[in-house]
Amino acid sequence: MPTLAEHRKQKGLTQAQLAVHAGVAPATVWRIENGSKHVPDTETINRLADVLGIHPTQILLHEGESTRRVHVREPEGTSRQAEPAETTQGKEGT
Repeated sequence: MPTLAEHRKQKGLTQAQLAVHAGVAPATVWRIENGSKHVPDTETINRLADVLGIHPTQILLHEGESTRRVHVREPEGTSRQAEPAETTQGKEGT
């Protein structure tokens, strides 16, 4: 699963540009991308995901926050689904 930095670069954005578009501090983007212990709030995750056109859980799952309970909302007019995590169980016959 791509990292936040990979999604950002695919959109051709710098950290500062992503921060401006999402309405968050540039330091917030830096902290998430660099694995800081800082846990961004739900609204921050949703804003970043909206700008990048991804589901919020894609940020959380890759950046190591999958155990945190976060309310994610679908951006208006979309019905994106997060990519399921790969498992080695239940792969028989596929």
